[in-house]
Amino acid sequence: MEIEAQRSDRSLKLIYGEEVYNKIIQSNVLIGGAGGVGCEIIKSLSKTGFRKFTMIDLDTIELTNLNRQFYFRKHHVGKAKSACAKEGVLLIEPNILQVDAILGNIYDPKFDDLFYKQFDIAFCAFDNQGARRHFGKMCTVNNIPMVEAGTSAFNGQTQTRIKDLFECRNCTPEVKQQTSFNVCSIRTRPSEPIHCIVWASNMFNLIFGNQDDSNLLENYIQDIFKEGIKNVQDPKEKALQLFEKIFNEDIQKCDEKERFPISFEQSLQIDNKEDAVYFDERNNRKLLEDEKIFTIKEYAQKFIQAFLDVFHHRKEALGELKFDKDDQLALKFVAAITNLRTFNFLNKENEKNKLRYLSEHKIKQMVGNIIPAIASTNAIVSAIQVNEAIKIMKGYAKTKPQLFSEYLVQNGDQSKITPAQLSLPQLSCPVCSPANCYINIKANCTQITFGQLKQIFEEQYLAYNQIIKIDDKVYYDPHQISLRKIFDNLLLKKISELPNYNQDYTKFKLFSIDNQITWEFNLMHDSSLQGQQVVCDQNSDPTRIKQQQIQYIKLKHEQTFKEKIDIFKRYKYI
Repeated sequence: MEIEAQRSDRSLKLIYGEEVYNKIIQSNVLIGGAGGVGCEIIKSLSKTGFRKFTMIDLDTIELTNLNRQFYFRKHHVGKAKSACAKEGVLLIEPNILQVDAILGNIYDPKFDDLFYKQFDIAFCAFDNQGARRHFGKMCTVNNIPMVEAGTSAFNGQTQTRIKDLFECRNCTPEVKQQTSFNVCSIRTRPSEPIHCIVWASNMFNLIFGNQDDSNLLENYIQDIFKEGIKNVQDPKEKALQLFEKIFNEDIQKCDEKERFPISFEQSLQIDNKEDAVYFDERNNRKLLEDEKIFTIKEYAQKFIQAFLDVFHHRKEALGELKFDKDDQLALKFVAAITNLRTFNFLNKENEKNKLRYLSEHKIKQMVGNIIPAIASTNAIVSAIQVNEAIKIMKGYAKTKPQLFSEYLVQNGDQSKITPAQLSLPQLSCPVCSPANCYINIKANCTQITFGQLKQIFEEQYLAYNQIIKIDDKVYYDPHQISLRKIFDNLLLKKISELPNYNQDYTKFKLFSIDNQITWEFNLMHDSSLQGQQVVCDQNSDPTRIKQQQIQYIKLKHEQTFKEKIDIFKRYKYI
């Protein structure tokens, strides 16, 4: 193994050259997401010379991950994706790689600027738009180049995000309306309606379809249907056994605290009419049967009846059925399972729990928008990501920026990869615009006062008489005359005496009067500094920040002038 590693190193030196090779093996890489794309990135990085990387992911492994996330095996189900991906890659390269795996939420405050600053480059492989935007913002703020990718069935896309060179993740407005659902896994702990729908549709396939390895929930209920669905003698008894297992026994075994197991007898006592919807109040009309939402008592009865209907009316096809949203009998059965499983995990007091009861009509709509994950598409986009990262390591961001492209991947019958020109940063972007000044400074917070720090903000960074906030709480506002005495008292206090002071770093946010320029100061305590002494990093040099503000004002004037010219042209004044 050691000889193979040495041979690989020699080959990489010949490919990259000594300088780039050393830069690659010494770089510290952050990977956001350890799912389908994330696993491919880890593999590609380990084969192209990168040695040190950190993976962060919130998810655990589920059965449906196994068909395309090659580091995971059946015994990994229920374990953290990041930890198992680390285990998988270290089995191949145990002596070379230095890998950290983190099971965590990217929004956790512990993943702050100090966390991001340790990395040289980042890869975004999250399948959640909110997480992508947050991850992109943190990389931009901390001046870390990021290569992002996403896939949707046979289509994929990669983009390189470099501050001041290309648009960042937040330059384009967030699309609120979601018309399709990327389902990468069947959640054992569902938090959104789509998770229950996919679980229910796969349960239908397991009960009435092929009992082989291709079934995503293989062996889940084999003890109930030992002789196969076709040989069931008492279908009603089997339906009751099935209900007891999937909505009561297995839910009791679940680790999740917020779970509500229910037996068939108990379900007949739950007449939750406050959740049922039989009438459209807005349009003053009685809902059609497939538009209604029923009580748990009714769904339990519908589960038994739908099972019997499928069993008797599809008898010849039993063992070969596959869920079809246009099959009314199948849809009724899946709708009953979906809503009973929703009851198992619905916690109305938890704001993060987005589960809700759904009508058959809504379920049919959502099933039509489920997009499968394709392993080969993940492999293609991740390979492009790593290739773009190597360009960054070669310094092309400064010397040959024209070599970077956005890549559109079509991995269907007519496969092709199409490069497109990357967009420039948007002047109105709330993150990467020159109007946003990110400044890292150090001071002795037990000696310097808030007033002295405010004076430094003004004299060195041109932040005169601005509104000053710490964690969204106003500490100074020159326009609120009624609070002047309170503000004056705060100005006399040491930074360490402020209520929201954090020794690791305290974030001050300043806003200009016209809200066009904002300053974000990250202040770290340094006991070696004396009095009013303040030091900053290279990217926070006052001259550089002043030039950035001048650049923004110049660009803003140019944009305003261009807009006026366009208006004049439109109305034929010129």
